[in-house]
Amino acid sequence: KNEKKPGGSDWLARYGDYQPENVGKGHLSKLISFGNKFIPTEKLAKTPIYIFATAGLRSEAEKRNEKIFDDDNFDNNYILEDDDENFTIGDVQELLRHIREFIKTKTPFIFKDEHVRILSGNEESLFAWATIQTLIKGGSNTMGKFEKDIPLLPDNTLDDLWEIYPFGTIEVGGSSAQINYRTLKEYSTISTTMFSEDQSKPVYLYTNSFPHFGAYDARQLHDLLIIGRGNDVRKDYYSPCYQIGNYQSRSHNGFKYKIYGTGSYEECYQLVKDLFIEYKELFSNLPPKYHGNDTKIMVLDNSNRVANFFGYEGYTTLRQIKEKAIDYCALEYSFIQENYSISPQGKEVQGFRLQRYCFESVYTDILFKTLGLSQDYPYVAFSDYIDDIKVSWTIGAMSYEINKICKSHRNIN
Repeated sequence: KNEKKPGGSDWLARYGDYQPENVGKGHLSKLISFGNKFIPTEKLAKTPIYIFATAGLRSEAEKRNEKIFDDDNFDNNYILEDDDENFTIGDVQELLRHIREFIKTKTPFIFKDEHVRILSGNEESLFAWATIQTLIKGGSNTMGKFEKDIPLLPDNTLDDLWEIYPFGTIEVGGSSAQINYRTLKEYSTISTTMFSEDQSKPVYLYTNSFPHFGAYDARQLHDLLIIGRGNDVRKDYYSPCYQIGNYQSRSHNGFKYKIYGTGSYEECYQLVKDLFIEYKELFSNLPPKYHGNDTKIMVLDNSNRVANFFGYEGYTTLRQIKEKAIDYCALEYSFIQENYSISPQGKEVQGFRLQRYCFESVYTDILFKTLGLSQDYPYVAFSDYIDDIKVSWTIGAMSYEINKICKSHRNIN
């Protein structure tokens, strides 16, 4: 794994001096050079390459009122084409176009235009789920980044581990949150035979994406809710979701506001709950139940980071996190800086995260309840590592693409 910043959304939103035509030479070339180290030279021309973007670019396209997905029902393409309704080239599409051009002209890989595209939220969710299935299919049976060898199954019964479809995911990114788990056919939003030995028997999944309810965008909505209730640029603003002595800045409508903390978990809970009520339509189509009473949910990304900060990894109840978060929210920020700058795992905690963990713990509690998980549900696993491999949508996406290639070869033969 290798990561390079800025990502695509930062490239558009913050890096005004960067031109889209430089994204290949100035950015992607470093990632590709890293990947080339693991592929024999003689195999490069036989290796397909894919570059997928997620919620960050989806959000940038929405801000620009730019259409990014194919609406043509007569083909199977994902990317926009000249025959699609309201086809336009905006900033986001221009960035993708330059990425495609760089890959086609400057690299030896097998490439089609649809290999560079923006994933829908549901695809991102499906691929995170598929990553877990892929790793377990390959023999993985433990999780944990800091505490190694935590059993994937809480009762430590690893017999027939491949019957693992009761595993689902909740991935809380910065811009959006995704959920995916097995359910009954009548509640499903998607079916797949990706991991089925019998291709006539699909697995039915509920998958959904909640735009603007990732940890960072939800905090922005919280700040704007505070500012909107005050409606006075000369006024000081206060939020119980930030600790005493901590303030956050937020720009809105040409003005810059400061929101000072008053530090109360209970009051923050009510405020964030109001936010979820305001956007209740976003969560209106949740299925009434999971697949059985033992569905395991693996929590990825920001909400997992919250649990880790409070010293939890692996199977943990929401109540356990809440008990520590209540005390944390009530502390003065100066005390937090002195006593919480090193995590329970011995890692340095960045200051901006210390400022936000009160809000993010409350947000995690309410989000998970909204998604149907009680405070004492025992099968919520906070970890984004399986057998020392980072769990994200990327491995699942590659499994999906490989599965498509294999299917096409079977059909040809």
